[in-house]
Amino acid sequence: MILWTLLTLLLIPADTVAVRSIELDDYDRWRSVTETEISNDGRWVTFAYRQRETDAVLTVRNLDSGVTHEIERGTSSAISDDSRFLRFTLAAPVGEDDDPREGGVLDLDSGERWTWSDVASMAFSPGSSHLAVRKRPADRDADHSGSTLILRDLDGGSEEVLGYVNHFAFNEAGTHLAYTVSAPDREGNGLILVTLDDGSRRTLDNAREEYRRLTWSDKRSEGSSLAVLRGLEVEGMVEESNTLVAWADPTGPSPVARVLSDVGDQRVISEKSGLTWSRDRTLLYFGLRDQRAEPPEFEDDERADVDIWHWADDRIQSVQMVQATRDRNRTDTGVLLEDGRFVQISDSTLTSVRIGPLGQTIVAEDDRAYIHDWQPRLSDLYVVDPRTGVRTLFLEGHLRTLGFSPDGELFLYWDGEDVWSYAPASDEHRNLTAATPASFINEQFDRWGEKPPHGIAGWAADGRGVLLETRFDLWLVPLDGSEGHSITGADAGIRYRYLQLDPDEEWIDLDAPIWLTSFGERDKRAGFARWDGDLDTVLHEDRWFGRPMKAEDADQVIFTQESFRESTDLWTASLGSGLTDRERLTDANPHQDEFLWGERVLFEFVTVRGDTLQGTLAIPDDFVDGERRPMLVNYYEQNSQNLNRYPGVSWAHRPQFARYLSHGYLVMQPDVAFHTGDTHSQMLDAVVAATEAVIEMGYADPERVGLQGHSFSGQGSAHIATQTDRFAAILAGAAATNLVSDFNQLWKTAGTNQHRYNTYGQGRFTTNPFDDLELYIGQSAVHHAASMDTPLLILHGTDDGSVEWLQAVEFYNALRFHEKPVILLSYPGEGHGLREWPNQRDFQVRMNQFFDHHLTGSPAADWMLQGVPFLEKPYHVLEEIGAGS
Repeated sequence: MILWTLLTLLLIPADTVAVRSIELDDYDRWRSVTETEISNDGRWVTFAYRQRETDAVLTVRNLDSGVTHEIERGTSSAISDDSRFLRFTLAAPVGEDDDPREGGVLDLDSGERWTWSDVASMAFSPGSSHLAVRKRPADRDADHSGSTLILRDLDGGSEEVLGYVNHFAFNEAGTHLAYTVSAPDREGNGLILVTLDDGSRRTLDNAREEYRRLTWSDKRSEGSSLAVLRGLEVEGMVEESNTLVAWADPTGPSPVARVLSDVGDQRVISEKSGLTWSRDRTLLYFGLRDQRAEPPEFEDDERADVDIWHWADDRIQSVQMVQATRDRNRTDTGVLLEDGRFVQISDSTLTSVRIGPLGQTIVAEDDRAYIHDWQPRLSDLYVVDPRTGVRTLFLEGHLRTLGFSPDGELFLYWDGEDVWSYAPASDEHRNLTAATPASFINEQFDRWGEKPPHGIAGWAADGRGVLLETRFDLWLVPLDGSEGHSITGADAGIRYRYLQLDPDEEWIDLDAPIWLTSFGERDKRAGFARWDGDLDTVLHEDRWFGRPMKAEDADQVIFTQESFRESTDLWTASLGSGLTDRERLTDANPHQDEFLWGERVLFEFVTVRGDTLQGTLAIPDDFVDGERRPMLVNYYEQNSQNLNRYPGVSWAHRPQFARYLSHGYLVMQPDVAFHTGDTHSQMLDAVVAATEAVIEMGYADPERVGLQGHSFSGQGSAHIATQTDRFAAILAGAAATNLVSDFNQLWKTAGTNQHRYNTYGQGRFTTNPFDDLELYIGQSAVHHAASMDTPLLILHGTDDGSVEWLQAVEFYNALRFHEKPVILLSYPGEGHGLREWPNQRDFQVRMNQFFDHHLTGSPAADWMLQGVPFLEKPYHVLEEIGAGS
């Protein structure tokens, strides 16, 4: 057994230990950092603390001068692109139902602010000369959608009030505002263009129709084009009838509109799909739907209400029900050409359409022949010419694609072993990776079926190649299929990934320094590296780092940093310094010093199947060498990568590790190795082997070990309860306990049955109970109820949309039949996890009491000894006794 961290060096002397343990009344003191942003000039940073039942304060700080502005209840903030202003909304005070929806703007230099009530939305113009504030409609039952829009000149301070505005949008140059009018009786409805520098207005279009889907051309386009839909409901028909109106140059002296309304018999242009301009503004994509009559009307007592589940349905009825809104809003794709012609790109034979980055290339999929409850999701792929609608099949029955190059000239896909490119212009396929001496297969993917690639990091500028990920490194692979090379060096057990600091970046410039994240697969250290022809490790520490956000026009970044002992806080640093000038900006949880904490260390263990795995062990600061402590075991596939994550305290349906640590527990989380097949037995092997390893190391009391799992690990925990007496108490949440019946039950949130989940999905069983009933029975807790003697607590919400609630009832009844020690906590109306705070708090109390009784000898609560009769439920007051709080 190897300890990867020397415990004796990590443990802190007992005389420095905090004075008390964490109790339930302390939970609400924990805060998380939110509303983080850095201005484009790198001078201003925003942040706020999220805390339950507490009004947040939005803080804006100048990194140079230290000047700070605070906005009570500030949220949904954004700094203007010229770094001069901050817009924000004010959340309703905690405990108040009435939300005035106040919004405002703050001058960052002067501190002056302006606010408005009843704000629906706000937006800066690009360049930040103006702010648009749209208010909520005064009469929400009105026959129109318009409301007041305030246009504030941020330089001059003047405001203009525009009436009956429904939609508005600035062009990317920041020179014009377009807005639609929705007025009573549609009088005056239209599309108006405002020139911002002089406030002049021009009506581009008006009609007694409703205007929607207002869309300017892409921000990377040269020039500004504008499009909108206008239409009305059609009596007796399902779909509205719309006209597409588009202007190539609406800001010019004499804008000319392209108008399209006729798209064929019983077809309409649909407002259910957005509009998309090609980069060069020659093509405009829109949605189409078939028109149909409204369903016939019946008296309520004349029409039966029946859903017909037919064996030949391509999707089972429950999936159709869940996806009904999507299906009602699904559109085919059409395109309006520069010369005014219309081309239909897709119809019901193409189930999805992907428009390339420049808008000149289209890849469409047809999955109709492969729709299945559980088999892999395959598709036939076509390239479609947007100017003719002609389709060319280029992949048949394919599983994984990797997307377009930034110029749309190549489309990448995965064949299970290699990355291939397809060039639509030449109809040429090319294997890009066969000549490269590296494996791009994700061998750690441990489910049944084709293994995916690790992924694409990005595209090198000047056509130098594509950056592909291996397990640890980045490889530059030429687009001609010749041999690639690693830019991060040989496999050293550190995983490097490209860090995109510019969200608008399309190509990676390898002639300039690039930044990478780093993560040690064995030691779990993390950090950042810089590559400029050679790899330079900038920092690599026993911490966890969030993804940095860079100032657009400066080399300043902000990022979160945390460790097991250090709360997740916001930090800032400059890239130019190599992050050596790190500065902490927030202090989310200073009260942590009041409580007993600990350290989390890595250890190795070996399962009976021969898998060498890692686990983490959290040890309280007051641990004394030679003593044996109670231990709580929690697991879910892989957890060792979270060695340096901060265990914040919150209300949830899982144990709060910091609470248990402060009450003297060890907390252990083992990794699990999956080989497909007997998945739950593999969980048992890993969990027991890890437990025995910690006992052998001299930390855990073998008689006082508890186990907790939820969802996937919940069903594993239920199974473990029937297979071993290693644990003194087990908690299984949202667990499938009878895999035979669960196989045909519904995943209600998706509408699917469990067939794919149990074969190709997380279940990893690779087969079904009709072909291998013995496997399904062997892995089902309910079929081994007679052998369970461990006290078991089951958690399940009656409205669980992932695991049928009756799975808990079935296991409870099987255990009850055999007179086994089981308690089911059933929460009416709750889903796969607990959402309502009273239920979260209730569960935290009961879970703590359950483990404290069985692992520390605390007195058993009355509900544990005698339950709560249904008629006594209204009178039942949960006792918060002993350490259970």
